[in-house]
Amino acid sequence: MNGRVVRIQEVEIRNLQNVSYGKVKLEKQGDRSVSHAGILGIYGQNGSGKTAFIHAVDLLQHILDNEKFSDVAENYIMQGQEEVSLSFVFSVVNAERHYQVKYDFSLRRNDISTLEIEQKKPVLHVIKESIKYKYCRDEEWSAWQLLMKSDVDSRAVFLPAKNVQLLVGRNKSMLDNVRVAKLLAVKQG
Repeated sequence: MNGRVVRIQEVEIRNLQNVSYGKVKLEKQGDRSVSHAGILGIYGQNGSGKTAFIHAVDLLQHILDNEKFSDVAENYIMQGQEEVSLSFVFSVVNAERHYQVKYDFSLRRNDISTLEIEQKKPVLHVIKESIKYKYCRDEEWSAWQLLMKSDVDSRAVFLPAKNVQLLVGRNKSMLDNVRVAKLLAVKQG
């Protein structure tokens, strides 16, 4: 296998449209390899969550591409709920090692005033996110290790603090820039 292969292996959904909880595993039956191409088909009864699954992947794409959510995305949150939570497990394989990366995030509706609507403030914003990883060595998986965790209500840029230090080193100016960026992101939704 040349290069690196990245695939979504699992999607967990909470409070998205008509799905209060659902989990989809995207492995080929009997084959845990991710190095071969495959075809994904989605089928099921009306109301079984097919569209919710597609919308979950769409929300992930908007976050990864750093794009604002469309106005209709506000309707993705299940009626009567405050937030939607999604979890994606990716398989990352290269010539040396096989990793799994888990990206969790929660979105909440903004409390929007008429003025904010006119200013095109986004209707959804990320309130929590975390990234964990594990790797396979000699056919054994390591335990999940936290790479990054962020919460809009926390004063910390992200946790664990040792990883913040790895990012910015001893450069106080860079740390201040990262803190300001977080505050701006929270303010802008």
